[in-house]
Amino acid sequence: MLLQTPPQSLTKTRADFRIEEFRKLIKQKGLRVQWEQTIECPCFLKTSTALNLNLSQVQDINANEAGANSSCPSCQGSGFIRHSSQEIKAIVTNAVGDETVGKYGLHRKEESKFTLEPEHLPSYGDKFKLLDSVLVKREIIEVTQLGQITLRQTPVTRSLNLAAGPTDVNILHIYPSDIDGLAQLNSEISLDDITLNAATITFDNPLSTPPVGAKVAVSYYANPTYHVVGHPHSIRDTFVRVKSVETPSPMPVQVMCLMEVE
Repeated sequence: MLLQTPPQSLTKTRADFRIEEFRKLIKQKGLRVQWEQTIECPCFLKTSTALNLNLSQVQDINANEAGANSSCPSCQGSGFIRHSSQEIKAIVTNAVGDETVGKYGLHRKEESKFTLEPEHLPSYGDKFKLLDSVLVKREIIEVTQLGQITLRQTPVTRSLNLAAGPTDVNILHIYPSDIDGLAQLNSEISLDDITLNAATITFDNPLSTPPVGAKVAVSYYANPTYHVVGHPHSIRDTFVRVKSVETPSPMPVQVMCLMEVE
């Protein structure tokens, strides 16, 4: 049985979404974002193929799972390739999250909603970096090459109005351990004894240079980085009447993203 509803007049009361107004809002108030798209690396192989196993008589629970090749030069074993990096603008709202225990203590896994123009349709795993926002990032790095360490992100320089006058700051603190992994009292490294080049810190003073095998705790300013963890709300697309003609119109895209914390 077909259940037909009666026709309705679409001319008297109509509230059409004005996409141009939302585009203007994103252009005026949106944050600058570096967007990197993601694609699966073709090095992915099924378990049975990768291990060259004959599973005809074996029930392998991993037979349909894929794994990345750790020696792949494109993805370095991550299984994903970043591509088409470009700067866009996005409205970032609804920062929510729960505290959780990480490797080095309590931290907050924060999620935010990114609203983009319809042409900027992201997919699961894409990466967003807020170019004009800064937070304090902390990490512990093992020294593998004498005289230098490399951070996970490139530090961002902030111009601060301090009591001594305007000061540019990027690295906040450096505290090393000894070869036994113990952090001795008052062993922090002076910021005057280092050179920063992109994400690499070079220790200039031989007396304070940590040995190979030691660990170094570093805190520094960095841009927040997010990863897309949900599928975009592209089903919100609608119809707009233009000169009595119903025309499909894409609406702004909203997607949930998770902040990278480690």
